[in-house]
Amino acid sequence: MFIQKGGHLWAILIFILGTIAACSNARKVTQQPEPEIPKIKTINTDSLTVFNEDELDTIPEIKGGFGEIARRLNYPEEARKVHAQGTVGIKLLVLKSGEAFNYKITQSVQPALDREALRTVQQLSFKPGIKNGQTVNAYRTINIRFSLPGTYQ
Repeated sequence: MFIQKGGHLWAILIFILGTIAACSNARKVTQQPEPEIPKIKTINTDSLTVFNEDELDTIPEIKGGFGEIARRLNYPEEARKVHAQGTVGIKLLVLKSGEAFNYKITQSVQPALDREALRTVQQLSFKPGIKNGQTVNAYRTINIRFSLPGTYQ
């Protein structure tokens, strides 16, 4: 069987060859890697006396107040695209020196929001907690609310 120029089989052959050529020249789509989860500073608490928030006269405070969170926080585009919103809870240990360690997500919303909340809280500076007039090692929980404009949750 011969393929004549202008015939039906000729058109099919040209179509198939064109499709193969187009596919071979197509760019490969690569998935973007997820942003790295911030490295957590940890400290062994076995030899420390650590108080919970409800045992303190004054809980550890964010230097600069909650405005520091607002200044540093970015709404991840990945979360914005899927309309993710909610409150991420992060528990951390604030030492007498004001240094913070052992960050842990206690309330998760969505991976991109969790990462951003963790990144933001890790950038904050703290004043230590106070019990009986003395600075002490203490746990602190910070809740970060993510909401898109025009929505109420």
